[in-house]
Amino acid sequence: MRNADIYLLSGYTCALQKDILYQGRMFVSDHWICFHSKVFGKDTKIAIPVVSVTNIKKINTVILVPNALVIATANDRYVFVSFLSRDNTYKFLMSVCLHLEERSPCSSPIPSSAENSFRGQRSPLSPRFPLSDFSDLDGVVGERRETEESSSSDSQAPDYDKIADLP
Repeated sequence: MRNADIYLLSGYTCALQKDILYQGRMFVSDHWICFHSKVFGKDTKIAIPVVSVTNIKKINTVILVPNALVIATANDRYVFVSFLSRDNTYKFLMSVCLHLEERSPCSSPIPSSAENSFRGQRSPLSPRFPLSDFSDLDGVVGERRETEESSSSDSQAPDYDKIADLP
């Protein structure tokens, strides 16, 4: 397979958990799940062939905080944390790792339109992720903008008239 035949489907900011957290970026193509980090001048690069993935699991690394994904192969186990949306990342990775999907004896071998949402025809110039996946962030971003707009003023000086009202 030539490099020209490999298309980047999506990328995620995250961290690889080892002895320390290696903040970096996960890159996903049809055939590879890769990670790159440069912490304290040390390059950390991981390339996992999709066909070698034996399990992808959501885990909690901080007691009850649902913040991590484990990607396992026959020989290695990688723990990735600090995703913007762990659940969307998990769904996308599962859509790429088709061999991990469990099929019941009665299930259809043809994926539903929902399952197919991540698997459309891919062109080198088309977006690699559905924009609807980020709709859950609209409310958070809108609230943050409203807060920033209401708290900003033309002056950098403190608002002394508001402070004077305090007991």
